[in-house]
Order: sequence, then C-alpha cells, then structure tokens
Amino acid sequence: MNLPKVEEYLKAHKFLLLVVISFTLITLLVVWLYLFSRPATNKSSGVSDPTKRTTITYQGKKISVPAEVLEITPEALQLSITRNDPVKLVQIMSLADWQKAHLHNATFISLDQIKIDPGALQPNDYLVLISKDGQDSAQAAKTLIEKFGFSSRSTFSLAGGLEAWIMKGYKVEK
Repeated sequence: MNLPKVEEYLKAHKFLLLVVISFTLITLLVVWLYLFSRPATNKSSGVSDPTKRTTITYQGKKISVPAEVLEITPEALQLSITRNDPVKLVQIMSLADWQKAHLHNATFISLDQIKIDPGALQPNDYLVLISKDGQDSAQAAKTLIEKFGFSSRSTFSLAGGLEAWIMKGYKVEK
C-alpha cells in the first residue's frame, strides 16, 4: 500500500474513524462499569444480597418482600418532619424508655405488641420506626413487611435509633 494513499484515506474518513473509536471506548467503559460496580456477594460466608427478594404468604397470597429493611438517617427524618411530610413516627421500646425520651408526635408500641398486631398502623402509611439503637426498629419493620404486608418502600427504621437522633442534637420530649 502506498503511504500517500493511506494519508488521503485518513483525511477523507477522519469523522468516521472518530465515531468508531469513540463507540469502542464507550463500549469498553460500559462493560468495565458493569463488571466492577456490581455488589460483591460471598455465598459461602452467608453474606446476604440486599437486592434478593423473599417470597412469603400473607392472608393466603404469596407476596415478594425485600430481604433487607430500609433505613432513614436522622438528617433525612428531620428534613421530612420540617417539610411536614406525612410521616408516622412509631417508637418501638419499653414504656420506661418511652417516658425518658421520645420524638414529638411519635406513637408508642412495644416490640412484643407489634409482632402480634400492628394496631392502628396501616400498610400504606409512611412509617418510621424508632428504637433505642435501631435494632428493634429494624426487626419491627421486617415483621410489619413480612407478616402484615406493609410496604417495603414506605416502612423505615431510623438508622442508629433514638441514640443517633439525640447525638445529632435533635429535640426529644420527656
């Protein structure tokens, strides 16, 4: 092949070559992102995949629920309260702990009670469950979702619980 002909070809098809090279680089980037940005799971050590859904039976119907409970940070909850979002606050703790400190407008329900009957709570309410450290509220949220069919998209546990709320300097009632 003659060198001047190659130069003429490159000059004539410069735009086409740029498009092909760009497309190739974008394709490689997408493949790389797909391969290396997926969450790692380790099946042998029992690490659960939070995206995996579980099938349960509720009132005779099989429904799919998430394996994990969603958490809301104290900052995000404070923002929701400030914006007057229709948030129903439910504190899951002992009566003695409730009397020591609770959020304004929060409803008290014991963990034992919520396992039996969610009472006045409705499955489509935007719920934030609050416990002392976030553990009992996460368990209660999972119970509401799995046992009583509450929405996994609107049933949250306060991350870090009441302790995290107080550490952020947000108000509580006594």
